[in-house]
Order: sequence, then structure tokens, then C-alpha cells
Amino acid sequence: MGFGNTVQKVGYGENDSQLGGSFVQDDTAVFEAISKERLYWRIESKDLYTGKGWERSSSLDYNPLQSGAVQWQAFSPQAVDTTEEEASVTYTKESNLDKVPIPYGAAEVTTSYSALLFQDLESGMMEMEVSEQQGRSQPYTVQYEDPSFSIDQLKQVSDKDPSAIQNKYLQLPSSLPDRVRALAQEITTDKPTRYDKVKAIERYFSQNGYTYQIEDVSIPEAGGEDYVDQFLFETMVGYCDNFSSSMVVMLRTLDIPARWVKGGFTGGEIKSNQPDLPNGYKLYEITNNNAHSWVEVYFPNVGWVPFEPTSGFTNPTEFYQETVAEDMDSINPEEQRIEETNPQQEQQEQQATDPADNEEDESALGSSRSSRINMPIKVMIVIGVILMVLLGGFSYWKRQEIRTWYLQKKWRKISEQLDIEECYHYLLKLLAKKGFNRNKGQTLRQYAKEVDETIGKSDMYDLTLLYEQYLYRNGQVEVDSSTLRNLFQRIVHQIIA
Repeated sequence: MGFGNTVQKVGYGENDSQLGGSFVQDDTAVFEAISKERLYWRIESKDLYTGKGWERSSSLDYNPLQSGAVQWQAFSPQAVDTTEEEASVTYTKESNLDKVPIPYGAAEVTTSYSALLFQDLESGMMEMEVSEQQGRSQPYTVQYEDPSFSIDQLKQVSDKDPSAIQNKYLQLPSSLPDRVRALAQEITTDKPTRYDKVKAIERYFSQNGYTYQIEDVSIPEAGGEDYVDQFLFETMVGYCDNFSSSMVVMLRTLDIPARWVKGGFTGGEIKSNQPDLPNGYKLYEITNNNAHSWVEVYFPNVGWVPFEPTSGFTNPTEFYQETVAEDMDSINPEEQRIEETNPQQEQQEQQATDPADNEEDESALGSSRSSRINMPIKVMIVIGVILMVLLGGFSYWKRQEIRTWYLQKKWRKISEQLDIEECYHYLLKLLAKKGFNRNKGQTLRQYAKEVDETIGKSDMYDLTLLYEQYLYRNGQVEVDSSTLRNLFQRIVHQIIA
């Protein structure tokens, strides 16, 4: 095990044949992006794992884009729910990036100046040629189909991959240690579907003490030491390349096609000085520090789906699952109060109005005594009816207060244990009762945005991100229980009010 003699500067580079070693931070801005949310900016993927790093099994073959139309696609737009979106990118003066970063689902790239665009249809890497006089100071615009992947669909796909996919994306060096294969089997032993296996490996690192760091990161020795094996069993510290390479290799040992994505970049940071932009758009600055790598996994009839194994990073791609939960208690509070009468009193009233009993009383005691007895009973019935009417009227008049009391009482009971899934399902039911209906096929994030736009807050979207973390990180969330409870409490009160 070694640490190398040089320290690299973080940023995008094309040579990945020898991974490992330490990095120093570099906050030089590479480009700025205007979009509605943080995006992963993809540049390329590589398929050949050597035991030391990544290479391409075939040479780049650039094809010109006709009228900016992007032919390369990671996934099938016909098989995936997508939303039409637009983003623009402007290279900074300091940038030396000669590639064209694009978001997932890119369909068209256009410029306001004369430029030639070329793309390799295997890796997805795109380049731009412009004249020296024009430079690249003007933005390019990307029309893209933002994907949302159905978990149900991913769980139901076939395991029969096309032979071309198997031949290229199941490759592993013969020198790969057996314990890497054994670990992958152990992690996924009780996972029935491809999706379940992928998620289990994606979550493995954050649940088992693997640490993200860019300093004092080892390099495999010149002999037979394997880069992935060293990270999994020896060091357990590293940066995105360690995590992403390990996930790809372990998936391949399970005969699940996967590839290493030389991302390009994560979404960057929102700039403090925001220009006047259309509603929902923000200006992000992406620096060399945002250089990143992640994983794509092949699902038949769907395509390549991105996953994020690196500890501390969250996949910005949306996954959704139809939420099926029991309906809220259908008992109306005011009806419940009216129906809660005394059974003994009810029986007495029935006996008092039974004609057979009246006739028996009259024959035994005489008409005068019967009149004296029946008079108080009739008065009691009238009074009882009046009281019930008054109670019903009062309940109707105070129906909003009663319902609020009932909902708050039920919420307090649910929130005591702070089961995130139960709390979130209750919140969805509560929203539906209040008229916030979720459309068929709508992702939770899209639904949350609509709710927040209506109530003028951002709580529902923030809570949805935490709920997704809970689902996809096996119960792990990035906030403490007090903060989570307050967030739930705040939005529940907003909805009830």
C-alpha cells in the first residue's frame, strides 16, 4: 500500500488508468448553470476496469449533432416518466474545460453563436468547436427530459440483458480477489430483484463505516494489489472514485451490467448574487471541487439508471413508488358525538313508546294513573330530542374546531414515536383530505412543489427529500429527531389551519 509522491489537484481529467492518491481542493469556477434545481452534469462513462483504474475498450467516435439534436440517451424516454425542462450553461473565463457537460435526458443543445457539436455515442462525451474570435463566453442551452424512475418498474424488469451489454459491461480482470465477489454476495443474499441488489450495495458504504476524504488516500502498489479490494478491505477511506468503482465492480460480480461515470460535476452552489430569472430558476456556480464520479446500472427496457454510492452525496435523480396507505378514520367527529348515547336511556325510551306496554299499564292501573305516568315520560322525550338537536347544532357550528382537535389529537399519537414513514403517509392522507390531490404518475417531489407553491412554504419539499433519504438509505436521515419533528409539526399545523 502506498500514498504516492505527488498530490493531484481536484478537477476533471481524462486519464483514469491509475486511480488513488490525495487531492487538494480547487475552487476555480468552471461554469455557471441556470436551472430549476441542482443537476448532475454528465460528461462520459468508461467500461474497462483494469484493477488499477478505468479505460475505454474502444476508441472515441465523434458524430456531429444535426441542428443540436442529441442522439445519445442513457435511458429510454418512452419507458420513463419525464418532465420537459431547460437549462443554460456558461463557461467561466478561468475554465479550461473542453467538454460539454449535459444533464440526464438531454434532447437538444443550442447556441446563439456559430458552433459545431460532436458526441461519442458510446460514452456520451460531447465536445464543441468554436472559432477563436467567438470564444465560449456566451451560454449554450440544453432542452432535456428530466427523468423520474418508477421503483415498481425497476423491480419488475427481466434479468436477461442484451449480449452486447453483457459483453461490454460485465468485464472484470481475472486478478480480482475472490473476497470482493464474496462480499457482494453477502450484501445481496436476501435481495430478490436487481433493483434491491443495487440499492443494497449503494447503501452498504454509508452503513458500514466507509469515510469520504481526499487527503491521505492510498494508491495500490505496483504489484497485484487491486484498487477496489484495497478500499473495501484495507483502507475504507477515499473519495468518489473509490466508492463508485467499488460499486460497479461488485455489481458486475453479480452479473449486473454497470458502468463507471466520469461525471463531470455535481450541481454546485447557488450564487449569492442572483440575477433576474424566470420563476423557479436559480444560478449555480460549478467549480473544480464539484468534479465527481458515480454509477450507472443497466435495467432492460429502461436503460442506464444513475446511482450514488459515495458517502455524504445524494442522487439528484428522482425515484418514486406509488404510496398505498389506509384511509384516515372515516368517522366524522360531530356524528361520533351524536351517536354516543347511553344504551340504557335508549332502551328506556323504546319501552316508553311501546304501545303494548301502554295498553298493559292502562288496563292495570287505570286511565288517570297512566296519564300521570306518561306525562313525565313524554316531557323527557321532548327534552331529550331538544337536547340532541341543540347538541347537533352546536357540533355543526363548532365542526371546524372539533375536526381540528381530532386531527391534532391523532397527529400527536402518531408523532410520539416519530416513525418517518407513518408520519409521511399520514401527511399525504391529510393533504388529500384538504383537497391537495396527487396526480397519477406524479413523483413525490413534483407533488411537494405544488403543495409548497399553494401554501407559500418550502417545508413539504424539504420533508420529501428527507423521506427519500429514509427510504433509500435504510432509515438514515441527515437531521436530528428534534429538527425532523419540528418540520413535520410545522407543516401539519399549516395544513390543518
